[in-house]
Amino acid sequence: MSDSPKNPHPLVALRLNHKDSYDAAAMFVYLILVYGWGLWIHPLGRDYHHLANMGADLPFLARQIFAAGVGLFGANPVGYHLVNLALMYTCMLLVYHFVNKTVRGLWWFGTLAACLFMANPVHSESMLNLSGVGDLVPCLAGLAALTAYAWNAAAPRAMKRAVVYGAAAFAAGAYAENAALGAVLLAYELLAVRREFRSLARGFSV
Repeated sequence: MSDSPKNPHPLVALRLNHKDSYDAAAMFVYLILVYGWGLWIHPLGRDYHHLANMGADLPFLARQIFAAGVGLFGANPVGYHLVNLALMYTCMLLVYHFVNKTVRGLWWFGTLAACLFMANPVHSESMLNLSGVGDLVPCLAGLAALTAYAWNAAAPRAMKRAVVYGAAAFAAGAYAENAALGAVLLAYELLAVRREFRSLARGFSV
């Protein structure tokens, strides 16, 4: 007589039945563990300059977000840091989905990549400065374009292609940091897309 199958642990069952939601919640917890303590950090370095001119020197969209924050939060640092957390969390979700679309590996690769991206010391200044939106918004735009490209390459559709071109044009045109985005997307096409689905025209047209 064969043994009856064992019931999985409730957390395992939850993860199996609600993969993306479970991983999103786990990544949020990791984010709070790493940066939650910094919510009450007051202005640092460049923050004083950006607070004085309402973020006029920040890049497009980041400037508007920061100026709105000054009006809403004033001298309270918590609000600015919450905005930074929201932007970083969105970046993490994009990294998570990009890796899961691109890498055919173990189930936890996407979560690991997103958490390593978030905890990288290079992002500490952006997260702990009140004006971190100046770095996080261009980063988010580039990741959105890259993730959209991977999403379209996995199952091409005309509507998806329009989204990719729009996201890539905005990311590269609005932010100098993303000037090489076209080369990155072409490299993705050549190196990450399976040979049978590869399309150089798609890569060159971005």
